[in-house]
Amino acid sequence: MGALDYDNYINFLAQISGGYKFVTYHNKTHATDLAQTFYYFATTCSLIEKCNLDEVDMFALITAAACHDFQHPGVNNAFMTASKDKLAVLYNDMAVLENMHIASSFELMKDDCLFMTDLDAATFRKIRSTMISAVLSTDMSRHFTSLSMFKSKISQTDFKPQEVEADKKLTIDLFFHMSDISNPTKPWEICKYWTDLLFVEFFCQGDQEKDMKLPIS
Repeated sequence: MGALDYDNYINFLAQISGGYKFVTYHNKTHATDLAQTFYYFATTCSLIEKCNLDEVDMFALITAAACHDFQHPGVNNAFMTASKDKLAVLYNDMAVLENMHIASSFELMKDDCLFMTDLDAATFRKIRSTMISAVLSTDMSRHFTSLSMFKSKISQTDFKPQEVEADKKLTIDLFFHMSDISNPTKPWEICKYWTDLLFVEFFCQGDQEKDMKLPIS
């Protein structure tokens, strides 16, 4: 497996933290909240046991949580597409922000933020693929499709996330996505606080849409 460069990993996380913009909801506090919530779900809902998660899986997923909204501009994918933003052009209008978050995070992994150089190739590929899949799973356009697929799978006798890689991936990604939108699972005061912050972002996006003469979402 090899070992991580701890000092460079800390540098990487510092760069990730510093790359979050000062928007009301999709900021570094939200990223921290997702990381904590996913860890809680993983350890209290038996996700680790049910999906046979090892330390590499957990490292990749907690790191993905830190990165999942990196450099978020405070507007959604629909706005990026409607405004013909260069990122929408780059990613062909598909999971525009999610692709940007994870790609930009991996672009940071150089110089004093390059923390996986001593890992073997297989471990690096596992971490990278797990992180990419988890971050892309937070695209809300996939919500109902993913949920429907999961409901269908768990009703089948051959659903075995401990053994079947596709079942494991589906379950992990859904839990990661659930952690991202988990505010309603928390005490009302916390849920309302986060919801109010999200509404501020929505209204700010509406103001931008008005200024750009786009349909107000």
